[in-house]
Amino acid sequence: MQHFQALVLGKGKDDESHYSRLVIKNVFDPTNDPSEGQYLYLSVIQSSAIVKTNDKGVLIELTAKYRTTAAQEAELEQKIKLVRSLLIGDIDPDDYPADKKIKAAYNLVVSKMKLSDAAEPAELGSAYSALVKNTANEIGYTQLLIRALSELGIDSEVYYTNYDAKNNPLMAHYLVLVKMDDVYYFLDPVYEYKNGTKDAFFLKGYKDLDAALPENSELKHEHLTFAGTTVDGIAETEGMAQFSRYAVFAKGDVNGDNMVDSSDASSILAEYARQSSSNVKGTFSAGQKDSADIDNDGKVDSFDASKVLAYYAYISTATDTPMSVEEFVKKK
Repeated sequence: MQHFQALVLGKGKDDESHYSRLVIKNVFDPTNDPSEGQYLYLSVIQSSAIVKTNDKGVLIELTAKYRTTAAQEAELEQKIKLVRSLLIGDIDPDDYPADKKIKAAYNLVVSKMKLSDAAEPAELGSAYSALVKNTANEIGYTQLLIRALSELGIDSEVYYTNYDAKNNPLMAHYLVLVKMDDVYYFLDPVYEYKNGTKDAFFLKGYKDLDAALPENSELKHEHLTFAGTTVDGIAETEGMAQFSRYAVFAKGDVNGDNMVDSSDASSILAEYARQSSSNVKGTFSAGQKDSADIDNDGKVDSFDASKVLAYYAYISTATDTPMSVEEFVKKK
């Protein structure tokens, strides 16, 4: 158990609620230290925060209980140095493509996985247990992936599916989100391991996360939704990609149904609205963005939507073999 104190000088009672919100919101934000951020978030199994005013200002008191000891974390640090060398050798991480860094970290975690279903002892849910003890539960391997990514300069976040407090001692299934192309993609090394697949859960979107699974698979993802929310709504709030980063879409066919029609135009317009909003975020994957950018100006906007709609009107009345979208745009 560790206890931390911070004093914000010159602040009073009216500022307590502001600093309470900051503590809750920002204590696990990414930093330049790989042992902080989401890695630290998964390290904590119990915490409390007290914000109060004294004669000097606002006093913030944090108490945290961790899965591992300081000695165990020090032992892990020695292993982490070897892991970084295994991932990219002597190459400067800044000179290594982001997707290759993510792939190297992902492959390492899957290859080392010896999965435990137990929740206790608590250290089973740590990167220390995964890397030093060579076994961990899915929390531990999730933390190891987050740490490996952070060592390579890639920020990531924890994501949960399949909440089951009654039957699952870990409460939920753990995944990782990484940001590329201004959207978050899913990484699920645990299901990769359990399914015996390769890259089936690597840089996936929320709509095709289970695309590689048979219909009767028990290892499907059930996204957590709360009253009044939908998976689409959560994706817009968090900026999660609809489809895999490597999914390819024909020009104008952003929903991948092999047709270019009014629904594609509507989807493009909706994405433009999301990107223009301060309340929600874009959800188009890299392939969708390329498909939606009809005029190839590097943007997804209302002009692209109008061109798709015009093309749909054209092919709906064409008597001969219609031109492709690209040919249609060039002629217009």
